[in-house]
Amino acid sequence: MSFADNLVYLRQHYGVTQEGLAEQLGVSRQTVSKWEAGTNYPEMDKLLALCDLFHTNLDDLMRGSVHVANKGDTERYDHHMNRHSLSMVAGVAFILADVGVQSVIEAVDVFGDNFQAAVFLAFVVVGVMVLIMGALNHGEFKRRNPSIEPRYPADVLDRFGRRFPLMIAGGVGLILLAVIFLVGASPDDAYALVGGVHLEELLLLPFMLTIALGVGLIMWACLQKSKYDLSELTYIGHRRELGADLPSTAVVKSPE
Repeated sequence: MSFADNLVYLRQHYGVTQEGLAEQLGVSRQTVSKWEAGTNYPEMDKLLALCDLFHTNLDDLMRGSVHVANKGDTERYDHHMNRHSLSMVAGVAFILADVGVQSVIEAVDVFGDNFQAAVFLAFVVVGVMVLIMGALNHGEFKRRNPSIEPRYPADVLDRFGRRFPLMIAGGVGLILLAVIFLVGASPDDAYALVGGVHLEELLLLPFMLTIALGVGLIMWACLQKSKYDLSELTYIGHRRELGADLPSTAVVKSPE
């Protein structure tokens, strides 16, 4: 793409008029029109101002394709946020599953107390490490990409909007099913044995695994929603900074 094509794409992408862009740069509308027609080029100070306004670099603006760069930003952001969401879910799931594993080890009563404590701490340590690594990687990504501006197509946002309530309902349903299973499968006799092992303690493992799955599904849904909401919030905020009018269909979100 040429400079003129890139400038037209950026201006239309953010919904800025030629008059609005000219006002931001301190030039006339006719000057912006000549830039977009390819009959004239801005001076260096105006080029740098355009880079700052549209969060792009000079090489992409003059010789590259800002459309491809914007798409690359979205892909990198999406890949990182998916990994971040997965690490948060995995860390919490490890800690929740630990309760069920401990119950089985205690029920079997073959290993000593030290082994039980070691297994318990191992699960907790792994879960906490995964959470810490996910949080640190997320912080490093934000530090390295302070001006990244992902933008998802409307069909992607609509598709997730339909899936989000299903995932939340599915997670809540799994948690309720786990409770129903534990209540229904628990024997009337609290001391009932199966192969010399207390049945209630054995039931705690599938109960906690199902709880971890339900909580993980809810967390994944909420983290994914935050991913899409943050991208939209950044995009809308940048449009406002450029003085663009928001379309009537835009859902304006606040950080809160």
